[in-house]
Amino acid sequence: MSHLRPKSRRLLAVGITLAAITLWIGPARLLQAAQRAYSKMMILSMVLDKIERFYVDDHDPDDLIDHAITGILSALDPHSVYLTPVEFANYKGTYQGYQGIGLKYNRLPEKLLVAAVVPGGPAAEAGIRPGDKIMRISGRMAQYIDDKELPALLQEPVVRLDIEREGVRDLLPFAISKRVIVPQTISSAFMLNDSVAYCHLERFIQTTPAEFDQAWSRLRGAKPTHLILDLRDNFGGDLQAGIKVADRFLAAGQLIAYTTGRGPGANMEFRAGAEAKFPPLPIIVLINGGSASDAEIVAGALQDWERALLIGRPSYGKALVQSEFTFQDGSALLLTTARFYTPLGRSMSRAGTSTTGAKTASDGTGAAFVRTASGRLLPASGCIAPDVELPEDSVDYAPALRRLLAAQENPLAIFSETFAAAHPELARNRNAYIREFQPSESLLRDFQQVARQAGVHFTPQDLNRNRDAVRFLLKREIAAMIWGEEGRTMITVLEDKQVQSCACYWHRARSLVRR
Repeated sequence: MSHLRPKSRRLLAVGITLAAITLWIGPARLLQAAQRAYSKMMILSMVLDKIERFYVDDHDPDDLIDHAITGILSALDPHSVYLTPVEFANYKGTYQGYQGIGLKYNRLPEKLLVAAVVPGGPAAEAGIRPGDKIMRISGRMAQYIDDKELPALLQEPVVRLDIEREGVRDLLPFAISKRVIVPQTISSAFMLNDSVAYCHLERFIQTTPAEFDQAWSRLRGAKPTHLILDLRDNFGGDLQAGIKVADRFLAAGQLIAYTTGRGPGANMEFRAGAEAKFPPLPIIVLINGGSASDAEIVAGALQDWERALLIGRPSYGKALVQSEFTFQDGSALLLTTARFYTPLGRSMSRAGTSTTGAKTASDGTGAAFVRTASGRLLPASGCIAPDVELPEDSVDYAPALRRLLAAQENPLAIFSETFAAAHPELARNRNAYIREFQPSESLLRDFQQVARQAGVHFTPQDLNRNRDAVRFLLKREIAAMIWGEEGRTMITVLEDKQVQSCACYWHRARSLVRR
């Protein structure tokens, strides 16, 4: 009589089936490998049986098997992973969408403050605005709802909210039906000044190429003469989306990337098609250590063909093809099945130093490089190295300011919402606000007083040490209360030192266009 639980028996059955299939179809070499694998599977099943029957403490065999799978994958590369059903559902939600109403909130003493709404989401379509105060959810007073209960209440099929809005005497009732919300992959696209357009791609999903086309269609009316394409902290996503975005910038027939691997269909080439192309403007692409996978494919192709100047920090180094294998219990295996290479044959993976297909040169130190059409040398492997390397643009807030930002009842949100409501004239001209508005000294002192009233000890000395940071945070949060997430992002970008540094290198980007 077997002592194995269902998942243990399923694991054994899978192993036996795979071994049997290999025995049936494979040559002598595969026969021996299959026999060894079968023996190991039998040993693993017996180990699980002994643990289940005799180990001093009770352990769930399902958990042990999950750990065993993880252990197997740890012998491969860091990106080949096993995802439990819950982990896989969350992973898919990042790229395919999630169920909800599409709003972000901050906790205030007696209410919830709407900090942002997802454009095109159910909350936005119902008329919810940043700065609205949620007083009741499904008839319950917000101030008495525990933080642990809130996510479930906001995930009900129909979420009923009673909203307090500045200038409206009575509470506004809303009944919002949740649905799948596809995440926006372009967090911001706007004119930095009269000539430079800026576009930030946060990730790549199926809708990204269409989003990019729509963003450019909006920007084109302002007649930009330069473009900053921001791929920082873009960890990739959908392969075809990355290929299609790169296609917008390259001439028909030009190689975008190619892959090599062992499995069927692993060796592929991706070339630009004949579709409409982006105009021949000077382009700067921003990358950093969070730029990976599809972001590296786009950056690498534009760098190899000398279509754009790359600025920032070296990329992550993960241009790998992840194949998705799903199982009947909702879990999944993400397995590395191929590596990507740039048009010139550069390996974009730190884990793989092969430069198969690359025409390499040497700088005299033995390091391998590839040569562009104009003779520039680019590192042949490891990651995508920018043409211009910039210092890290990290924010290091003083301890007092970090305590203020971490406060549960967010003084910054409370103050910004009150100020924005008291100054409706600010909303009349967004460009004027973004370029000209600066919080005054009296405004900083008023904010300090609100922080103290919220129980956050923020002294005049703390304010002196953090004056510039507080000014920036106030300006950004006030913008968010007026224009939502787009306003917050625009202020962030305009204060970004790496974005500001691009102005020093447009002459180099323009020289690439003339070649």
